[in-house]
Amino acid sequence: MTKKTIALLHPGEMGAAIGACLAKRGPKIVWASAGRGAATRSRAKAAGLEDLDSLEREIAAAVADVRYDPPTQ
Repeated sequence: MTKKTIALLHPGEMGAAIGACLAKRGPKIVWASAGRGAATRSRAKAAGLEDLDSLEREIAAAVADVRYDPPTQ
């Protein structure tokens, strides 16, 4: 069976945690580092997300994308 690919836009603190949880369930989780900072890159790497560099490559590779809004404070 082919591993599904899910795009995660963008792995901040909450997004990296979501990505790590999804990755543990089996799919490949990808993201795009273009324009993102060092902290985001570090979180994504620690969460086991695959960097596809550009948003175009990320979306083209995925069968679904995950978008989320952090809770308001």
